[in-house]
Amino acid sequence: MPIIEFFQSFDNPGIYFFMRFASLLGHKGFYVIILPLFYWFWNRVDAIRFTILICISIFINLGLKEFFHQARPLDTAMIDADGYAFPSGHAQQAVVIWGFLVLNRGKYFGFGIAIMIIIGISRLYLGVHWPLDVLGGWIIGGALLAGFFSLESWFANRIPIIKLRSFLTLLLVATVLISLLSNVEYGGIVMGTLFGLVSGGLIAERLGIPSQREVFLDYIISLIIGYLGVYLIYLAIKPIAYIGELSLFITLIIICIWISLGGPLLTHKIKLAMRLYN
Repeated sequence: MPIIEFFQSFDNPGIYFFMRFASLLGHKGFYVIILPLFYWFWNRVDAIRFTILICISIFINLGLKEFFHQARPLDTAMIDADGYAFPSGHAQQAVVIWGFLVLNRGKYFGFGIAIMIIIGISRLYLGVHWPLDVLGGWIIGGALLAGFFSLESWFANRIPIIKLRSFLTLLLVATVLISLLSNVEYGGIVMGTLFGLVSGGLIAERLGIPSQREVFLDYIISLIIGYLGVYLIYLAIKPIAYIGELSLFITLIIICIWISLGGPLLTHKIKLAMRLYN
């Protein structure tokens, strides 16, 4: 509590809004925005790698929260926060997301570390986590990041040996079983996202659908088609989306296959048609 009180002693409107903004960089809504952009505008292989790491991290964080059942601080929260406290999901995902980005680029390390620290401190300032929650999130995120970069080359050398259909079948079976048997709340969302983005991304890569854009108009078309498609799909399947973990799993698969395969494919076809008429 003294550490939380120390950070809150600097309270003023400017710091409050800055900390709110920093905290939003680790919010689940941030993933909803950033993951589609990776598949539409980034190197697709890197987007698939990022998806695997972030989904594993989110699932482990949710599982650890339910295991430890650590209550959040009382009477210090400046904002509403649901769920258990340890480990801090914001702190953990900050290390995973920004750590992946700077390691993948091989630069901006100081900027990445600063973002990780600020996001963690924002959770203490806002009074929704104990210091140990944030420290634990940083450590777990760092361990996952180090493990991923250490082991991914080993897996990458073996995946090409497996046929794409066989790999996707194994991935589907694994994600379904984890969703149904793990008892992790929202596990279906995480596993559905993992299967939908990775499977769609691999198929798009096999089909040679470009993800990196050439001109400004490409970005506009991709954004309009992509987000409009997500919205329409969500409206269509919303009545059955929240029945249980399996329905959440299926819902996220449909949405994420659109993000990683359907949207880029339609955008590519529209670009080709526009070139024919020009």
